[in-house]
Amino acid sequence: MSTVAKVFIVLNLVFAVIYVGISAALLTKQENWYHKFKDLEAKKNKDNSEWTETRNRLNAQITTNNTALAALSAEVQRLGDDLKTMGDEKSNVNKQWEQSQTALGELKEQYNKLSVELQDQRQTNTTLESENDKIKAERDEAVRVREDTKDHNQRLDRDNKDLRQILDDLEKRHIELAKRNRENENIIANYLSKLKVSIPQALISAPAISGKVVGVSSQFNLVMLDVGENDQVRPGYEFTVYRGSTFVGRVKVDRVFPDMCACIAIEEYQKDEIRKGDEAATRVE
Repeated sequence: MSTVAKVFIVLNLVFAVIYVGISAALLTKQENWYHKFKDLEAKKNKDNSEWTETRNRLNAQITTNNTALAALSAEVQRLGDDLKTMGDEKSNVNKQWEQSQTALGELKEQYNKLSVELQDQRQTNTTLESENDKIKAERDEAVRVREDTKDHNQRLDRDNKDLRQILDDLEKRHIELAKRNRENENIIANYLSKLKVSIPQALISAPAISGKVVGVSSQFNLVMLDVGENDQVRPGYEFTVYRGSTFVGRVKVDRVFPDMCACIAIEEYQKDEIRKGDEAATRVE
């Protein structure tokens, strides 16, 4: 047998072996595909069942969601209406807020103006309080002066009454003494004419006599002392008037009565107003 035949036989054997191997492999693989097909078919059926359940469940869920979506749509519509209403209200609120801001600005201006006026009023009140305190002090002083004046007027009224009474008594005594004096002058004149004697006026030194001022009339420049003829007082005597240790003035006796005398104040010696109760003496040691 030739080499070519041997090679051809060997190649046939190799091809046969390869074919058998491939056939066996394909057969084995075909069986596997069948099992896989059955498994895939069972899985497909199972998946179809699950998909159907899922689809039904999803349809039910979709129906529920559609219902909820409709409700949500209605709610969205309502919320839209509410939002529009709120937008309108917001616009109104914004307008009111702007008006409020304008009013607030006006109120601030009024507040500042009122603050300035209040400060001015406080300063005015402080000034008025100070003036009021001064007025109260002046009023109190006026009340005190009025009371003092009232008391002084009452004293003056009493002194005037006493002085009028004294003046009335002095006038009566003066009239009586003038009458007696005229009678005495007539008697003395008749007596001297019979004797034909002229008697000069003698200068007599005043003795030490002390008394008090019992009445004063500034209108008539008249001072009444509580010493008189019974105390050896004579017309022309001069008395020194003093208050405590203070010199007040001097008076000269003009008329003499039994228990008092009427004096004329000597202006050149007048140092102070002579008052009722002042001391008077012809000699001051």
